[in-house]
Order: sequence, then structure tokens, then C-alpha cells
Amino acid sequence: ILLFLSLLAIAGNIQCRIYAGAETASSLWSAMGPGSQLNICRELLRAAGWNDALSNVDSIYTLIAPNNDAWLKLGAGRLQELTEPAHVEELKIIFTKHILPGMVGNEELSTAKQTTISLSGKIYPVQKIDKNWYLGNARVVKDAIIARNGIIYMIDTVLE
Repeated sequence: ILLFLSLLAIAGNIQCRIYAGAETASSLWSAMGPGSQLNICRELLRAAGWNDALSNVDSIYTLIAPNNDAWLKLGAGRLQELTEPAHVEELKIIFTKHILPGMVGNEELSTAKQTTISLSGKIYPVQKIDKNWYLGNARVVKDAIIARNGIIYMIDTVLE
């Protein structure tokens, strides 16, 4: 009976139901820890004020996170500009294009023709080309990173 109740509790939890057996990070914020390919993204999210929301396990998000190389494509000058306090509102707008409310799992994404609406109201086409998945103009470059409060898809380009 105890085993049955445990299984029932797990089945009721969407994250466990979608990713049974997957190891999860404690939060989206911690999943982008120092030393990862998301260092630049993490620092820009901090500058835009997203660190608390992405640390809160009661708030569920899907983060479409440009990796370090994606941010570097913008150029060193542009990247430096985005870190300045005068450009914090612009940075916030950029991230509203990269954050979706709720959790969009691998299965949902792979069967969709478009993403859920981002916080900015933008919808990106989802397509598979030659074994690669694309969200808008960006290629997904790594398997999804699962956290207790959402999921991260690492991409190779900053979304427009």
C-alpha cells in the first residue's frame, strides 16, 4: 500500500510524470551554476533581476537559454553594453523572449509546431531539421536540463 501511495504521489507531480527517473537540479538558477556553458546567460539574467524568480521553486518556467557562444556572437561591445545599468530594461525585454510560463517538456516540444507564448507574447516555430531541433532561429545544442521549477533548453543563438 505504501508503494502504491508513493507511486500515486509521483504520478500527480507533472515534473516526475514527464521525467520519471531524471535527476533534477534544485532550481533553474542553480542548474546554470558557475563553470557551465551558461555563465554569460546567468550573469545577464542576474543583471536583469531574474535570479530570484529562477531560484524560486514555486514558480515554474521554461528557459530558452543562449549558451556562452550565442552571447559572444553579439560582439564584445554589445555584450558589455547589455551589462550596463542604462540598458537593464532592454536586457529584461530580451529575456522575456527567452522565458515561457510553465514547463514545456521534451515530448510536448517535439510534437509541437510552435512554442508556448513567451512572456513577451512571442511564439517561435519548432522544427526538426537533419536530427537537430530548432526554436525560432536557434538550434537546441544540448539535452534539456531539468530543475524542480522548470526546464532549460540551451540554444546557439540569442532569439530575436
